[in-house]
Amino acid sequence: GYATQGGTYTKIGNRVILSFQLATNSGTANSSGLTIGGLPFTINGGGTGSGGAGIIGYTDNALVNSETTNLPTVYGNTSTFQFYNTAGGTFVGTDLADADSLNMHITCVYRTA
Repeated sequence: GYATQGGTYTKIGNRVILSFQLATNSGTANSSGLTIGGLPFTINGGGTGSGGAGIIGYTDNALVNSETTNLPTVYGNTSTFQFYNTAGGTFVGTDLADADSLNMHITCVYRTA
């Protein structure tokens, strides 16, 4: 479950600037890719310069283990925020140090469809 989930966004033309906090108080890690849904607008998924990227402003280290560091990414005709590891692979739930007490603050910028 969620202890905290919320955020704000600003849309200027076809650009969205989104900041949010997500904290869990229960959860089970699995081998699925780590994703966060519910972005306010669909991401532009085509062409050079489409999509966007995120910056993690704070995390309690639940997103980092001894082998991978996560890279938040937004792309591809969805309203989903996805994470990849530094080797280019999908950051999966089992990469989390602690799935039931995750706390992160993320800001991202992306282009809308």
